Order: sequence, then C-alpha cells, then structure tokens
Amino acid sequence: MVCPTKIIWRLPCPSCGMTRGLIMMLRGNFISGFLLNPNALIPFVLLFVYPLIIIIGIILRKDLLFEMLTYFLKICKRRSFIIPFFAIELLIWIHNMVIGL
Repeated sequence: MVCPTKIIWRLPCPSCGMTRGLIMMLRGNFISGFLLNPNALIPFVLLFVYPLIIIIGIILRKDLLFEMLTYFLKICKRRSFIIPFFAIELLIWIHNMVIGL
C-alpha cells in the first residue's frame, strides 16, 4: 500500500508501516511488528477483542459493540485523552522518520 503523505511530502505518516507491522505480529514476530510501527498493536488487539465482544453481545442479547463504541467516542472528546494521544502519535511519527519508513 502506498502512503499518500509519503508521496506528497516525502515524509512517512504515523501509520506508515502499520500493515506490515500487523502482518508481522500475526505471523508471530510480535516484537518486530511492534518496532516497525507501534500503532500496529491497535488492530492486532482488536482482531481478537471484537469477535469476543460480538459473541458476548449475542449471548447477553445486547449490542455491546455499539455501546463500547459510543463510550469510546465520549472518551475521545476529553482533553485527558486527546493530548496524550497526539503526543504518542507525534513520537510514532518521529520514530517512522528515524527508521526510514
């Protein structure tokens, strides 16, 4: 996959290498995948958590996935989430530039 940010500005974006990192993690090279792009940890965890949430929701007859997404969106609006999130993404962006993605 080609990154539009890398094409236009010749700089990697914070998600550059995320797909390759996720594939590495799924093949068992967890540390290598994480070192390539720490953001790959998010979809890696979600690949295992989402099915469990859906199954538990079916058993409890609740739409847990929607409830959790709604709760997460509320959290995302808080400054206590936004500032650390962007700080971490900035560090990952710098990391991507340093390793030459």
